[in-house]
Amino acid sequence: MDKSIESLDEKIAKLLEERVQLIKEMNAKDNNGNLFIPKGESNKEWLKEIFEVTIKEALKELKPKISIQGEKGSFTDEALKHFIPSAEPIYRDTFQSVFEDVVKGKAEYGFVPLENTTGGSVGDVWSLFHHYNVYMLATYKHRIVHNLIGIAKAKINDIKEVYSHPQALIQCSEYLTKKGLKPIKWYDTAGAVKDIMEKDEKENGAIASKRAAEIYNAKILEEDIGPSRNYTRFALISTKMRENGNKTALILYVHHEPGALLKALKAFDEENINLTRLESRPMPNEPWEYFFAVEFDGSLKEERVKRALGKLNKYKVLGSYEEG
Repeated sequence: MDKSIESLDEKIAKLLEERVQLIKEMNAKDNNGNLFIPKGESNKEWLKEIFEVTIKEALKELKPKISIQGEKGSFTDEALKHFIPSAEPIYRDTFQSVFEDVVKGKAEYGFVPLENTTGGSVGDVWSLFHHYNVYMLATYKHRIVHNLIGIAKAKINDIKEVYSHPQALIQCSEYLTKKGLKPIKWYDTAGAVKDIMEKDEKENGAIASKRAAEIYNAKILEEDIGPSRNYTRFALISTKMRENGNKTALILYVHHEPGALLKALKAFDEENINLTRLESRPMPNEPWEYFFAVEFDGSLKEERVKRALGKLNKYKVLGSYEEG
């Protein structure tokens, strides 16, 4: 091997080892109960993958208990294993149970989906941010590959009804319509696979991950039936709030009167803050009243952000975080 390449490899290896050690040290400190998950800044995917490997190596000994919605083998479970491989998942039936686990200390963190590139926002999660004092520590994007799954003796032409989580059914609606299959809403993708295996009927199918099929000894009848570029963005949540990061989220409340929203948005415009999300959500138990889920570039420690927030009437900060 060329000596210059060998020398360069040694330098790269040393720097990567230093990165792993620094992440370990940051997480060993009193970090206000937050995981330190640095963002690897690069516009090259292969470099981002290398940065992710260093994070996984640094966190593998921590084994935090993280509550998620869904069964073992769900897409959230799959995404968590890529994001924090050492995590010990606590499987729950509902998003509310995940938030309850975090608030009551049954889990150190929660891991929930925020939005999908096809199905849009996961509205239930944003409504829970309104209800609970829970904050975002980091986000993570994960590619979702949907598969049509059946029992071992089933063939693709046997399938008449397809069970899955509502988000998965939305993301695969084009395929289901084309095949003339009846969608049946279920609480979870992996749970749908588990259920059809228990029923043991050839006409029942499920949409879920390859891992779910393996876990429950089911048969993949057709692979990758969803959109080709299908990603879900997840959030790591905690009762402890971060103030540093490259993004910030909040819940914005405005009076139900002309110009109220425009006035609130002007506060961000005046400070040259780029909004990356603005979405209305209905207020629970208050008909025709709404709040807004807001995300923007910048951290709570920045003076311009402090000035913008000072111009708002009512809001709830969800924390600053690293956008993965």
